[in-house]
Amino acid sequence: MFAVVDKPCSPKAYNSLPEIMEADAAIEPIRSDLTQLIQHGSEACRSTLFARGAIGAFLLHKHWKVQEGECMIEHPGSHPSGKPALVTSVQRFTGPSSVAPSRFKIDPQRRELVALEFSSDHFVIQVWRDLVAHPTLLQGICSLVGDGGLADQIGFAIFARAAVQVAQGEEFVEENWNERSVLSAQVLVNDGQSAFVPTGWPFVSVSDADATTASCIAYCMSAAGLHCRHHYDRPEGPEQ
Repeated sequence: MFAVVDKPCSPKAYNSLPEIMEADAAIEPIRSDLTQLIQHGSEACRSTLFARGAIGAFLLHKHWKVQEGECMIEHPGSHPSGKPALVTSVQRFTGPSSVAPSRFKIDPQRRELVALEFSSDHFVIQVWRDLVAHPTLLQGICSLVGDGGLADQIGFAIFARAAVQVAQGEEFVEENWNERSVLSAQVLVNDGQSAFVPTGWPFVSVSDADATTASCIAYCMSAAGLHCRHHYDRPEGPEQ
């Protein structure tokens, strides 16, 4: 049985997470194990509220360092262009009343599911409530990662988002602006100047026509080193 720790992990635990490129390199030897995890996780979600990709596995990595009493929290905001966005930054954690954990590390030694980052997005809060109400599924996913020897590289995440509407042809793109990760809907053009690093794998167990999330979530880093971005392929909420 994995205990659910829905309060922020210690600064030491978060700050010890690898940077994105280090994390990507570390999963090269376990690609086949990761593929099996995605398959088993998708099967576990079959015939549940989460079958359409609202949850999944993600590459354990950090944004920026946090201090005691701080954590990464996502709130609705605006992109520098003025379009709606979700903004993640280092903030003081004042309690779980208006946020829910969105990214987790699974600790097989302590048998714990530990929150790493939080969001005030409506879908995240609802999916987390649904997960808590389905402890067997949550425990099963923890076991898949923790007992499968992947817990040092792979975590668990909620990918559903409500605050940013995505039109046909757009994708979720997260860009760093002054130590804030700004998630907005954009048409992402591969201009050859960016490198894409997969960082998330939704569990999808419905047909392609019914799925509300694609199979790729990736980190995009500018080749010029001017800024870096996350690229998400339209995760949405579970069926109601």
